[in-house]
Amino acid sequence: MKVEVKIDGFATGAKGTTPEDFTEGVGEGSDLVPPSLYEDQVAKRIGQP
Repeated sequence: MKVEVKIDGFATGAKGTTPEDFTEGVGEGSDLVPPSLYEDQVAKRIGQP
């Protein structure tokens, strides 16, 4: 399995917070596998594939 992490940059706009927050994967939600970690874990707990 290949995992690629892309960091697009730092979020801006907040004043007086340190360290500065960063974002990653912005706009890439449709490519997530599984699309929902919550639904994936629920399915595993109740025995669905």
